[in-house]
Amino acid sequence: MPELPEVEAVAQALRPLIEGETIVRCRVIHPVVLHTSPGGARNRAAAHLVRRLRGEKVRAVGRRGKYLIVELQHGSLILHFRFDGQLIWFDSRKISGHVDVALETRHGTLGFLDPRHLGRVQWAVRPEDVPGIRTLGVEPFSREFTEGRLMEMLRASGQPLKQFLLDQRKVAGIGNIYSSEALWRARLDPRRRASRLTGEEAHRLHKSIVDVLYRALECCAARLRIFATRSGGSMGWSAFCVFMDARGRVAGAVASRCGGSSKGVARHFSARDASISAH
Repeated sequence: MPELPEVEAVAQALRPLIEGETIVRCRVIHPVVLHTSPGGARNRAAAHLVRRLRGEKVRAVGRRGKYLIVELQHGSLILHFRFDGQLIWFDSRKISGHVDVALETRHGTLGFLDPRHLGRVQWAVRPEDVPGIRTLGVEPFSREFTEGRLMEMLRASGQPLKQFLLDQRKVAGIGNIYSSEALWRARLDPRRRASRLTGEEAHRLHKSIVDVLYRALECCAARLRIFATRSGGSMGWSAFCVFMDARGRVAGAVASRCGGSSKGVARHFSARDASISAH
C-alpha cells in the first residue's frame, strides 16, 4: 500500500499539471470506487460528484497521511489509493484502458483507476469531514512532530512499537514498509512496549522516522518513473516507490548486523536481534 512518501511524491508531480486548471467535465465510469454503500446510492453519488466538480477550479494539491487531497474552489476531492490505486494523465480528453473516474481539463485528463476497486474517491466540503482524515495524528514532516511530542505519545501508549507506528491516530502516513525500516535503523524491537522506551531510544526512533521518510520521498521524486507507463501521450502514476532496507536486503546482509542467521528473504531481523515482520 502506498505510504506517505509515495503519496507526497504523486502530489508534487500533480501540481504543475492541474493546479490552477478548471475541471471541464467529470466522468464516473465505475461508481464502485466512490465512498458509498452498494446499489443505487453509488449511482446517486456518481451524479452528485459530476455536478460538484463541473466548472471547479483546482486551487491546490496536497496530502494528509496516505490521502491525496485536491483542493477546489468549493470543497475538496479526496483520493485514497489503498493497494492498487493509480493515477494516469492523458494529454487530451480522450482516454483509453481501464479508468474509473476521469477529470477533464483544457490541457488533458486525469484518470483514477484501480483494477481491484479497493481505492476510493470522494468529495467533501472540508478534508476534515472525512472520518479517516479527521482522526489522523501528527504529520511526520510537520514542525509539530518533535522528539518531545513523540516521547509523550510513546509514554502514554501500551502498544508494541510496530503497532504504535501503524496507528494512524498517532503518526499519520506510516505503514508497514516504513515502520519496519524506521525500527530497523533505530535498532528497536517492534515487539517492545512503546511506553518502555528510554529518552535515547526515543531520540533514535524520531531521527529514523524522519530520515527514512525523507530519503524515501527523494527516491520517489527522483524516480518519476513512478509515472511508469508512457504510451499514447499518457503518463501513469503507480504511487509506489521501491525503497527498503529492513525488508529488501539479502538474508546474509541482515544476519551480518549481529552475526546470527536469518531465514526468509530479509523480512526479519535475525533471531538474536529484533524481529521485523512484513505483515
